[in-house]
Amino acid sequence: MASFNKFQELLAKYQAFKNDMSIKEIPCPLCMKLKSYEELTDEHIIPKSVGGKIITLACAECNNTLGSNVDSHLKGKSQAKKFWKGNGEERGEIEVNGEKFRVTLQKKGGWQFMVPEKPNDPRKILTSVFPLDGEMKVKIRHKYSRNGWKRAIIKAAYLSAFEQKGYDYLHLPINEYIRKVIKDNVLGNSWTYMAYDTNGFSGSGSIIGDFLFEANTYSIIILGEDTDSDKLLSFLPSSEMPIYELEKFLDFLKSECGEDGKMQLTFNTNV
Repeated sequence: MASFNKFQELLAKYQAFKNDMSIKEIPCPLCMKLKSYEELTDEHIIPKSVGGKIITLACAECNNTLGSNVDSHLKGKSQAKKFWKGNGEERGEIEVNGEKFRVTLQKKGGWQFMVPEKPNDPRKILTSVFPLDGEMKVKIRHKYSRNGWKRAIIKAAYLSAFEQKGYDYLHLPINEYIRKVIKDNVLGNSWTYMAYDTNGFSGSGSIIGDFLFEANTYSIIILGEDTDSDKLLSFLPSSEMPIYELEKFLDFLKSECGEDGKMQLTFNTNV
């Protein structure tokens, strides 16, 4: 069930409601279909599974579908990062001398393999996992794809911009494409990924400037180093509604991420 206070807040911002106060439906920001209060649910802008707290509203269908198909990749990426830092575990597969076993893996100083609680033949597995000689291969199954992770970041950025700017923002031409990226997985080669430290701004700034100069419509998504932190900052400027001049934009990044912070930017140079 949606937060009634949030519904009232969004309804008051909806221009059609201002013109006709009998209106009781608002557009879902993800599918743009008009929905009543009963058809809406709370939608975390940054998924709750990675620490998100701020909500907006979306229809139940979009919330359920994108939660499992898109948001889950952000959680999977977060779990993978924790795993490689020695926190948490992931499922995987080990192959010893051509024989494969499913295991749970941890990386704390060294590799730790945990076999199923009730293996068919424990002695055989232990002998195979720790052979006196031979070859062992390890395959780790992370629960995310790079494409799905990018779509989750774009979705968070899009909803964040909607929360800041309201319904007029949804009707920008670029956002029809953004919604297709999120819902229909049309993420193509026009998305360019970059990552760098904020203390390298002199060179990075010129690169960003080149991108913005070349792109008639563009989007920028900023992601803090840790996907589960509250430092997920998101903006989707476009030629129709620029948010920052370049110098002000870079100053803002410095102030938010710090001189030694890290960030990742995704540019949509689709024109």
